[in-house]
Amino acid sequence: MSIEEFIDQLGLPEASKVDSKVFKRLFYEHGELKSVDKKLFSDDVDEIIIRYTLTPETIPIRDYQDDDRVYDEIAVMQVKLRRDKPAKRIAEIIQRSIPYPLIILFNHDQSIMLNLADKRLNKADSSKLVIESMLHSPWLDLSAAPEFAKNFLQGFSIRQCRFGNLYQFYQDWMQAVLNLNASQYVKKDIKDKPADYETQHKALQAIDTANEKINELRSKLKSANQLNEKMQLNVQIKAQQQKIEQLKQQL
Repeated sequence: MSIEEFIDQLGLPEASKVDSKVFKRLFYEHGELKSVDKKLFSDDVDEIIIRYTLTPETIPIRDYQDDDRVYDEIAVMQVKLRRDKPAKRIAEIIQRSIPYPLIILFNHDQSIMLNLADKRLNKADSSKLVIESMLHSPWLDLSAAPEFAKNFLQGFSIRQCRFGNLYQFYQDWMQAVLNLNASQYVKKDIKDKPADYETQHKALQAIDTANEKINELRSKLKSANQLNEKMQLNVQIKAQQQKIEQLKQQL
C-alpha cells in the first residue's frame, strides 16, 4: 500500500479535494517559531499539502458550535518529512499555528503517522485556540505493517464516522487513532470494543510515561557500578513494567 492508496481508501469526497501547497514561510511568519523550530522546518519538512477541506459545502455534515468549540471546517493535511524523528514537534507547531481542526498525515519513505488535536476556544483571546488533547499514531510501515495495524490501514474510512456534525466526525477519527495506539500494546484489533475515551487516553499517556521512565532507568543501569545500585534500578524497572501491564487492562 502506498500513501496515495491509503488516502484514496479513506473515501473523502472529490468535492473536498484541494491539493494546495502550504509554504513553510507562513509558519515562520505566523507561528512565533524559535530558531530551533525554524531549523526543524527548514531541514526536515520536505513539503506541506492541504489535501482535502471538509465543510458543509464539500461533505454532507453540519458544522458545530458551542461555548467552547467551533467546528465548521476540517483540513486533511499531508506533511512529507526527510526524517521521522521530529514529527511530533512539527505536529505541535502546525496544530498551534492553524486555528481550525486538522487531520495531519505525516509520511517518511514508506511509513505514515497520523496526528490530530482537539481544540477549544481561548476565552481570553477569541482569535486563538487552546489544544485540549493531541494524539499521534505510531509510525506505520505501509509496505509491511505489523498485524495490529493492518485492519486500520486496510479498512478505516469515513464510512465508519458519524455524520451528525463535524465535531462528532473529528472525534471518531480521534477514537480510531486512540484504538490503534491501544492495539499496539494489546497486540490485537480493538476497534469493535466500546471504548471509554478518557480512560483509554489517560491509560495510554500513563503507559508512555512509564516507558520513558524505564528507558531512563535502563540508561542509569548501564553506567551503574555498585551491585546495590543495580539491584535498586532493576526493582524500579520491574515496578514500571508491572504498572504497564495493569494499565493495559484499561485499554
